[in-house]
Amino acid sequence: MHYISLKDIIMKSSKIILMIIVLIGTISSCSKPTDEEIISKNVKNFVETMYTGDMDKAMNYCTEPAAASLEFLKTFINEDIKLIMETSNPSAEIISIDINEEKTEAEVACMLKNVFDLSSMAVIEETSTWFTLIKVEGKWLID
Repeated sequence: MHYISLKDIIMKSSKIILMIIVLIGTISSCSKPTDEEIISKNVKNFVETMYTGDMDKAMNYCTEPAAASLEFLKTFINEDIKLIMETSNPSAEIISIDINEEKTEAEVACMLKNVFDLSSMAVIEETSTWFTLIKVEGKWLID
């Protein structure tokens, strides 16, 4: 007859408990991002792509009307301007995100840094602005 010692039971139990803890930690770390996190990421990606002159990629973060505006804006960007835009290192710092009760529209206030301004033909070190995003087919897009 084979006997299992108390030590063996404790060792096996502790391994099972450790595996359960690791599994719970893994599952909880895979949680779905919040609307605020998605909106913030989309605004930052939009600013970085648009203000480096990659209008085609920036359009991925836009509604169709906003994408059409970027398509028009592309006609004003020549190679010299694009070179300045590519090296300006633009970024956006999110100040606030206000989402409506229906979770279909959001207003985002942000501080833009190192963005090229076509009207002044210069890189602006810092300026505040806001973006409106709407939820289209489950995606938050700049409108």
